[in-house]
Amino acid sequence: MAEVFDLSFELESENVRRLANNVSDLEIPGYEIVGICGSGATANVYVAIQKSLSRQVALKVMHPQLAMDDDRVSRFTQEGCINANLSHSNIVPIHNIGGSEDYQYIAMEYLPWGNLRRHISVNNSLEWIVNVVKQIAHALSYSHEHGFIHQDIKPENILFRDEHTAVLSDFGIAKELDYRNELDSTPVQ
Repeated sequence: MAEVFDLSFELESENVRRLANNVSDLEIPGYEIVGICGSGATANVYVAIQKSLSRQVALKVMHPQLAMDDDRVSRFTQEGCINANLSHSNIVPIHNIGGSEDYQYIAMEYLPWGNLRRHISVNNSLEWIVNVVKQIAHALSYSHEHGFIHQDIKPENILFRDEHTAVLSDFGIAKELDYRNELDSTPVQ
């Protein structure tokens, strides 16, 4: 089994205490919650073990009060579906989406090296920066080719598989390109 990394250092200490108390209360069939990765406006992200495959995953769990809003649940599910249908080495792979009346979740690859915000403070070389920009540009190009615009590029949504591999996450407010077919069929003058 992979080593479990706790990235709670990226959270404010008050949020860590609040989330740590909720970890023991959270039960999602098929997953064992083992740590905290982060917290956002829509969801908390936990480190979990997917029991059926004995693998470590990141489990994005929608805040319970938002899970009562059908429109928000639909957008959350859409995020998982968009991500799951974009198979690219620089886009986070989705393993599963699911839920019940009480919660909604997206299970995805666990990326232990944190986000770009964490790496910005480190004195990285120009070569490293250019490499990260290229990787995210490739991910964005791929998503555009498949009809989606990300719309929320920020350091927190650029994660790292390892020190040199950037991965784009969080297609929560992605926009589908309705005019894609028109663009593809328009002759160039």
